[in-house]
Amino acid sequence: MVNNAFDGREHFNDTNKLGSGKEMVERLTNLIAIFERKELDFSKNRADGDDIFNRVNSGGTKLSKGDLALAKICADWPDARDTMKEKIKKWNGAGYSFNLDWLLRSVNTVLTGEAKFQYLDGKSAEEIQTGLDQATKHIDTCLNLISGRLGLDHDRVFFGRFGVPVMVRYLEQRGGGALGAVERDKLVFWFAQAGMWGRFSGSTESFIDQDLAMLEGPDGSLDKLLDQLRLWHGGLFASTLTSPKSHGSAWNTSWSTNWSTYWSPHTTRISSP
Repeated sequence: MVNNAFDGREHFNDTNKLGSGKEMVERLTNLIAIFERKELDFSKNRADGDDIFNRVNSGGTKLSKGDLALAKICADWPDARDTMKEKIKKWNGAGYSFNLDWLLRSVNTVLTGEAKFQYLDGKSAEEIQTGLDQATKHIDTCLNLISGRLGLDHDRVFFGRFGVPVMVRYLEQRGGGALGAVERDKLVFWFAQAGMWGRFSGSTESFIDQDLAMLEGPDGSLDKLLDQLRLWHGGLFASTLTSPKSHGSAWNTSWSTNWSTYWSPHTTRISSP
């Protein structure tokens, strides 16, 4: 019976049946809600969230898990999509090319410390709005740091973008305060190394979650984050610095000089509203 509900797969591309814009979001949200009702047990029919996601995608309508998460959010906050698009538009105007999934990932790390969108379930519209404001502010800080220290100030050179949600989580944990010079450069150095060695080119969510875990708990720190990256790759670019936490300003000067061999820093800045 569940299978029959998806026999007309072409209907997911039919705006005459689903509508468009907010109307389509509302109808898809209502459809998903049917399968999430506790009184219905679809365990024997494989009708869980991932299965619905795969069936819809196989019908020609390409939806990401972020699309489904955002559809749920829009049910409580109808302006969520448009508000997030405005944030994306601002960054596009500065030369970057981000999407809603990417931004929602940072909202998720701010609110939950997790990468998987399922952890946003149960968050109120007010919490999502607050998380979006915080994520936007932290993303601006990250982009300014990456631009100013590495010269990666537009989309053509902005590799490793999925490192940003991890940086956003770190800034959120610190309360958004100013970073010291060594702390700042460790964070940017981690971003550069993670991107250069393709840290997030495989299972993005899994690697983001692994990195987020290094920041959590009483012993969470940037040093643990760097140690994990070093173990994963087998070494880091500024290998002459065997122990970043013990070098103070030498850490700052040495790795920055090495990196500038490859990139010339610029000063493009982005401001939060």
